[in-house]
Amino acid sequence: MPMPRRHFLPWDRPLLPQAVAWLAGDWAGGTPLNLSNMLVLVPTKQSGRRLREALAAYAAEKNQAVFPPKVLPLAALIVPEESTNTGQVASRLESLLAWAEVLQAAESEEFRAVFPIDPPVRNFTWAASLAREFVRLQDTLAEVGLHLADVPQKVEPTFPELERWQQIAVLETRQAEKLATLGLRDGQAAKIRQARAAVLPAGIARVVMIATPDPRPIALTVLAQHAAQLPVDVLIFAPENEAVVFDGWGRPEPEAWARRTLVLTDFERCVQLCADPAAQAARVVAVAQSYRATGAEGMLGVGVVDPEILPLAETGLRQAGLGSFNPEGRGRHGDGLYQLLAALAGLVRDEAFATVEALARCPDFLSYLEARLGGGFSAAHFLKKLDRLRAGHLPPDLAEAQRHQPEMLELAAVAELRTALTTGE
Repeated sequence: MPMPRRHFLPWDRPLLPQAVAWLAGDWAGGTPLNLSNMLVLVPTKQSGRRLREALAAYAAEKNQAVFPPKVLPLAALIVPEESTNTGQVASRLESLLAWAEVLQAAESEEFRAVFPIDPPVRNFTWAASLAREFVRLQDTLAEVGLHLADVPQKVEPTFPELERWQQIAVLETRQAEKLATLGLRDGQAAKIRQARAAVLPAGIARVVMIATPDPRPIALTVLAQHAAQLPVDVLIFAPENEAVVFDGWGRPEPEAWARRTLVLTDFERCVQLCADPAAQAARVVAVAQSYRATGAEGMLGVGVVDPEILPLAETGLRQAGLGSFNPEGRGRHGDGLYQLLAALAGLVRDEAFATVEALARCPDFLSYLEARLGGGFSAAHFLKKLDRLRAGHLPPDLAEAQRHQPEMLELAAVAELRTALTTGE
């Protein structure tokens, strides 16, 4: 099997900028970046979108455009065409039903190696259950580019299961014939056919596979065919000195990695052993208190694997005067952050006076007003003025409320906040 050329991109720096720079090569920026004759294979559609965006940004830094490569997920190499002159590709359900019909019609004596014991009832339920097993078996073998009928040719004549596989091959042939009478062909067979007769898009002169450590074997079969005709490069996200633990396609060598010793720097300081859940909860409380003691702002997130620790940690935090939120099984609708965000979202949608009142009753917004207006601000005073304004004038919106009370600095702050949220200014 022809092998690709391997290239290593160190993992001490982000992969995406390195991949973009590698693809650009020695491009100096005097002309548009032309990668249109290149096929780039990536793990997912999202990674392909990010790569195209990064290439455009890279070219824009030099005031140039980019003719991007054709970027595809690796799996796209083996997606069969929906229809050809050999018929439409059958859906999974259609393949399953064809198998069930073949199995119901099969004589037990003809396939005794497959059915050593007659089933109690040869009904559709039995056939459908067995059909699912055959479909799964087809899926597994298709990953390495094989039909069920290929197995007898691949094993030694002394293989103990040879007769059984020969009879399975006959059943698969009948299933294919059943589909053919309906103008269909099996999806896995279509995928194997696509892999064996893979044709690159027109104009492609080079193939690059980026950071795909677990490619499907059938996809590698396709790539190997292309490697015999044009350059195929594999970019591996690892330093060059780790080359011996990756195979020629950039896949980690399991045995080599299994022998590796995981070196954790500063293990004693970062990992602390506790005797029981109570001790772990106490340690969580101590860490949370240390954040408060240093005056560090923000929120502390704690990931807990053992649910037994949760009530102990919550109790300990409450006794220490520290608020906590446990999202386990509970929504955030009653949380102060949710209320604040909901009020701000309402303010962005419209400036109805009811929206202003909802925002005014959020503790975090009142804290914001206090920081903005200084020590003379009183939350109770502000809320009383709002109540009197509503009772005396029933203003429909913020603008009307400001017309009646132009001296209320709190309303001016709400108006400025809405402007910032809606215009970014």
